[in-house]
Amino acid sequence: MADEQAIARLNDEYERFQKYLQECAQKFDWASFQDNDLSELDFSRLDLSGINLSGANLQRVDFSQSDLSYANLSGADLTDADLSGADSSGINLSGANLTQADLSSADLSEANLSRAIATRADLSDADLSQADLSEADFTEADLSDVDFSDSTRKETNFTDADLSGAIGLE
Repeated sequence: MADEQAIARLNDEYERFQKYLQECAQKFDWASFQDNDLSELDFSRLDLSGINLSGANLQRVDFSQSDLSYANLSGADLTDADLSGADSSGINLSGANLTQADLSSADLSEANLSRAIATRADLSDADLSQADLSEADFTEADLSDVDFSDSTRKETNFTDADLSGAIGLE
């Protein structure tokens, strides 16, 4: 019984902390975080749509279940970051480092991943429809069950990538 109460208190504290982060996110001028080190922070389940984090160090950051639609993360280092289940439609990830990042089940429709490095990244079940994947590197990435419909794939590297069940690659 005491363990259940402690867990309930921790869950309440976590929810209050997430709400506080969301309120802070709405007050900050996110442009000031451009090119900064935000590694290992937890931004899960937040509305960060339109945020400018271009060139930022976002290694091991948790963006899972967040709204990153139309955000600018161009040139950012997202090595080992978690974007699983995120709404990243229209996101700019051009030139970003997504090495070993988790983008499973993410909505990346209409995203710009041109020149992105996504070696050994997990994009399983992601939506990459209408995305720009020009010159992106998906070496050894998990691209199983990905929707590539109407995406641009000029000089995209899929060496040793898992493309099982992927659609739209005709």
